[in-house]
Amino acid sequence: MRLRRSWAASLVVGMVTLASGGWLLQADGGALPSEALLETVIRFVSDNYVEEVSPQELYDKAIGGLLVELGDPYASFIRA
Repeated sequence: MRLRRSWAASLVVGMVTLASGGWLLQADGGALPSEALLETVIRFVSDNYVEEVSPQELYDKAIGGLLVELGDPYASFIRA
């Protein structure tokens, strides 16, 4: 009997978590405005730049530029 209650309680907690998590994602649109802006710029440049450039290359350049702008000579990005 105790095992059955434990299983049922776990199921209810899991369902509530999934339901509220989905609601929270829908409530704020999922991505932050700055993330959506970066995605829009990456897509626009990738689609319209004179030379072919992949979105991954643009993300790498954006990360590199961000680290340069920090002004920290020890900050670096190494793709794993």
